[in-house]
Amino acid sequence: MKKFKRTVFFLIIVIVLTMVYLHHYLIKRPSRQKDFKQTRPGKWNKVKLDKKAISTDGSSYYLYSRKGNSRNLMVYFSGGGGCWNGETAAIPLSLRSYLKHGQFGYYFARIPFYILNMCRGIFDKSLNNPFSEWNVVFIPYSSGDFHVGNDCGLCSSGRFPSSTC
Repeated sequence: MKKFKRTVFFLIIVIVLTMVYLHHYLIKRPSRQKDFKQTRPGKWNKVKLDKKAISTDGSSYYLYSRKGNSRNLMVYFSGGGGCWNGETAAIPLSLRSYLKHGQFGYYFARIPFYILNMCRGIFDKSLNNPFSEWNVVFIPYSSGDFHVGNDCGLCSSGRFPSSTC
């Protein structure tokens, strides 16, 4: 039994170290330039907004931008589920929600930054893509309100500021 426990412990350590390595060295992170002119063409940039702009989970809200070589601009509103009352607004789509509430949730509160580097279609950097040289503003989904909410309040749990409660 001791040998089995040691093996499991060793495997967990290897998995954790591998994840840390991948997280810090291989995943392309967006830059954090405050001035759009300083961003590199073709690279994603994380744009933090005022401290009053917060996501449903209470974290800071931000946008992503990608500088292109043309004067055209694409504003992309990310999708990702929906919520329509305080109960559904308090349960974003995640493993954590499943463990806590017994269901995966109703919307994506956060779309991880690395997803942008994996996206194809209009985000593809290939020369065959007519939008590859456009400037892009990516507006992440964070509240499940279909990007149309305009009301501030607290959900019934009292934890999540939301425009849908």
